[in-house]
Amino acid sequence: MFIRKTAYSKTAHSIIRRLLLLTLLSVSYSAKAVYIEYELNLVNGNTYQYDYTIFNDDIAAGIKYFAIFFDYNTTENLAVMASPVFWDSLVFPPDTGLPDDGLFDSLALASPIDQGDSLSGFSVRFDWLSSLSLPGSQEFEVRDVDSIGNINFDNVLATGSTISSVPEPATLAMILIGLLLIKRKVVYSTNPTT
Repeated sequence: MFIRKTAYSKTAHSIIRRLLLLTLLSVSYSAKAVYIEYELNLVNGNTYQYDYTIFNDDIAAGIKYFAIFFDYNTTENLAVMASPVFWDSLVFPPDTGLPDDGLFDSLALASPIDQGDSLSGFSVRFDWLSSLSLPGSQEFEVRDVDSIGNINFDNVLATGSTISSVPEPATLAMILIGLLLIKRKVVYSTNPTT
């Protein structure tokens, strides 16, 4: 009985340490000042659509302008499919001749995305040129806007990479394997005959 209790205690402490580490990692991940989630949808063939939600967890003045970049090597034929009311959204196509990335940007015409709020309803359709991978994360930036609506390109408030709102299958598989290994370790360590 003493051996079983000791093995169980060590395993329980190990599991608790791992869960605390995962909690700390998830808290630090969600503590970003600004982040943009995307949902990727296949329209047909090589045409896809990104649906975006913008989260403002820290910018007190609110988000009034943001831009998301489309790689000139892998995207073309950008088109705005949806934009929330009182937001002016447009696209600039990628240019392989320069070379220069494409751009989806959006400017608040009225209320910004206040601190602690989020806004969805931004959608961009595009053609994907790569046969080696699927569309994924993109770079973005948030810039300051003055009181009359002029974008201050010298004042970057936030930058980052978009994140998928749906966990990738590989991520889910790693989580499942980790949980199975933890369960296996608990079963073996609580059974003194094994």
